[in-house]
Amino acid sequence: MTSGIGGAPKSGGQGGSGLRTWFDQQTCQQGSTQIYSPSAKEKSVLASSIIDLEPAHKLSQGGKVSIAVVDSGVAASPAFNGATIEAGYDATGGGNARADNEGHGTAVASIIAGQANAAGAIRGVAPRANIIPVKVVDALPRDQANAEADTYPAASIQSLANGIDWAANNPSVDIITISGSIPTSDPRVEAAVANAVAKNKVVVAAAGNVEKQRGTQTTPASPDPKANLRYPAAYPGVIGVTAIDPTGAVPEGAVLHSPAVDLAAPGMNVVVANGTTGVCLASTQAPATSYATAYVAGAAALVRSYNSRSESAAMTSFRLLSSARRASPSTRDDVYGWGIVDPYRAMTLVDDGQLPGPDSPARKRAAQKPTAGSDVPPAPHDFQKTGRRSGAIWLSVAAGVIVVLLIFTAGRTRAARDKENESDAETGPVP
Repeated sequence: MTSGIGGAPKSGGQGGSGLRTWFDQQTCQQGSTQIYSPSAKEKSVLASSIIDLEPAHKLSQGGKVSIAVVDSGVAASPAFNGATIEAGYDATGGGNARADNEGHGTAVASIIAGQANAAGAIRGVAPRANIIPVKVVDALPRDQANAEADTYPAASIQSLANGIDWAANNPSVDIITISGSIPTSDPRVEAAVANAVAKNKVVVAAAGNVEKQRGTQTTPASPDPKANLRYPAAYPGVIGVTAIDPTGAVPEGAVLHSPAVDLAAPGMNVVVANGTTGVCLASTQAPATSYATAYVAGAAALVRSYNSRSESAAMTSFRLLSSARRASPSTRDDVYGWGIVDPYRAMTLVDDGQLPGPDSPARKRAAQKPTAGSDVPPAPHDFQKTGRRSGAIWLSVAAGVIVVLLIFTAGRTRAARDKENESDAETGPVP
């Protein structure tokens, strides 16, 4: 496998039984044992370089949080050495959620819980989180395969609903991440998602890619954003995720823009587990929302781990959306949603009910006071109250300095008077 970005050969590959397509034809070759090692030049354009995880990982790495990965299963891989991969559930009837004939589920799980070790060389967003594989698709036939593996075939929709329902009813599951989508709403999937939301699960789903087959665009994005809706991302209570490229852009020709988009995350040049063997570089030609969804699921795990698993799913979602980086703090759009996910800001966000953006599920927003006639714009909101705390500290320091100066000045003035009086007493009155 070529290590250069964009230079890897395409591979058809065999996976499972019959003619299959490997999960990312552009770069990852089935059975390769190579470990992708980026050059210094390549590191700056990897998906992992877009989000700075250093400050977040100093607070938490996702411990004691369990994430159900609804996908093609999660297989053992060098990338998971040290990670916890549970038995999970196989909704396809195969009886083994830890067998992954497609490779996509394993890749997604490695983004979340990959281990930064010599064997895996992947630093996951939440490396101490537990992964619970929920297998809802085995492997896609070549003639139906989407290059980004983001659209479930009709035969898998019942399995998708069953898998989501199983995760919703599992008390150990905190977060459900769904990296695939369906183009139209289905009552079985809708009911399963509603069940998950009601059971206080954070549900994250891909907002959808522009569908392609063997590199040829077959379903261009519609100019009508509502026509680009994908499910489960478009259901209430679900965090719909789009994907950005290394420049932070959301290419219209690669991913769908729609009202289902709530957050954006890295989805291009992603280092992932290559099935049960090596580590490869995926999605080098365009960003993929399935990989971006894994970044958001990992960020949700960091938030839940740091702020307590007892915090409501709605509050976790609010933290992620409210703290996302965007041009206009008060506005979402169909391209970026509420902005690019920022795990550290989400973890440390202080909710006072007045944050610009989505409404808090815990605090009622105060009525805005009239500002007519005022030329002074309101100060930007301090998401973490650092400005307020810093201002108070400096004010206290300044007050202390003033008090010391006053005491010092008063002391010197009194000393001067005493010395003058002593001098007068020694010389006596002037004749």
